[in-house]
Amino acid sequence: MLDWKNLYKADIFYKAETTSTMEDAKEYIKINRGIKNGTIFITDYQSQGKCRGFNKLWNCDREEGLLFTLVLERSFLEKQSGYISTNISLQAALAILRAICLYSGLCEEVDIVIKWPNDILINKKKASGILCESYKDSMLIGVGINVYQKVFSSDIATKATSLSIEGYDVLNRSELLYSILKEIDYVICQDNEWFDSYNKKLFTNNNKLISFQANSGNDVKDLVEGYIGGVCRDGSLIIKDTTGIQRVYYSGEILYDSFQNSK
Repeated sequence: MLDWKNLYKADIFYKAETTSTMEDAKEYIKINRGIKNGTIFITDYQSQGKCRGFNKLWNCDREEGLLFTLVLERSFLEKQSGYISTNISLQAALAILRAICLYSGLCEEVDIVIKWPNDILINKKKASGILCESYKDSMLIGVGINVYQKVFSSDIATKATSLSIEGYDVLNRSELLYSILKEIDYVICQDNEWFDSYNKKLFTNNNKLISFQANSGNDVKDLVEGYIGGVCRDGSLIIKDTTGIQRVYYSGEILYDSFQNSK
């Protein structure tokens, strides 16, 4: 087992295998009626890890990824300047991108960006996903990063990648975790310029047309063709449609098939 370290000086609960670190965190909070800020639930393999997009499950082979959930208390977050709950997933995405860059030193050589709201793309393929959920008095930040994996299932093979495939030299997942924790703490607690930094790393498909599946409520999904215009302060996505009308969206998915073949 790796020597996991926690910046927050809280417990790290490790399982070699679990269904979902997010569910592990919820179960712990429910049973113990609370949790210490910065507690981490981590595993080498999860069978039912959730994510945005794809088939909604995060598939990663055993010991090939970094899979964890970080628990931050709402009271801790509310003390931070400019705190908006919907921005936590954006801040986490920026922190993870920075940590990958700092850890590997390769970001000047590859195309690494954030696909709204919180997927990390390397050369237009997904290497990391984040799922944030508010539960009881805590915010749960679930993270999945493909680290060493070289082969993916046929349904996502053209859309997924790993740090190893893209040339990132990650020798130790525990060191990468600690780097991520430092960046998350910095972005949330100290970085007053995080919003501008996020927009600079936002995937825009080089201002070319994309397809966006907007969630309109009641399981209704509207397909929008347009151009990514940036992100608002409340975390919503700006899209300018093909008629020139600009709208903001709070929920939805930029479809991979609409941009993967574009230059």
